Amino acid sequence: MRMMATWVVAGAAMAFTGAGAQPLPPEDAAALAPPPRQLFVAPMGEIVAGDDKQEKLVDRWFAGADADHDGALTLAEFRADARAWFGRLDGNRDGRIDAEEVRLYEVMLRRAAAGSGRPGRPRGPRVKSTGTLVGAAAGDAAYADILQGAARFGLLNIPQPVAAADADFDRSITPAEFDAAARRRFAMLDPDDTGAVSRKDLPRL
Repeated sequence: MRMMATWVVAGAAMAFTGAGAQPLPPEDAAALAPPPRQLFVAPMGEIVAGDDKQEKLVDRWFAGADADHDGALTLAEFRADARAWFGRLDGNRDGRIDAEEVRLYEVMLRRAAAGSGRPGRPRGPRVKSTGTLVGAAAGDAAYADILQGAARFGLLNIPQPVAAADADFDRSITPAEFDAAARRRFAMLDPDDTGAVSRKDLPRL
């Protein structure tokens, strides 16, 4: 797993140099760089990147999570989507997300953020039309003053949505902890406790 993470970082460093080539001057490298891609980080941490506008990336995630495609995302569907994402994060298939797998996720997230052209530009808190901050519920760290990390690209104010699921802080996330986090975060998206949210109910990025 560590070798994989090293390869990912090394690959990023080689992006504009080529094997055995001299690094390009910064202005030339910038000229050859691909246009910034948009990034959306789903509530449970899934990374959705593409050339579409951010709201289109939210559409893509929502359509995938809405299993019966009825236009409403239920708690059951949200939890199922979280379980599928947990399985993708659990690279060694030992039934938990360990510290190394969290670190690899963070490498992926940093690369995606860098590709979006906004790797280090925090912004102010997001406020809903009701005037309430879209922040974290109990068990997820809330930052009321500024959005950091993945929160800059997501619907909820949770800077590291995978690590935040580690309720007992033992550097290991179990399926039960991830499911509990999914329940809390769905409740944040469904403050009226209707049991389902439509695409238009989600906060705008």
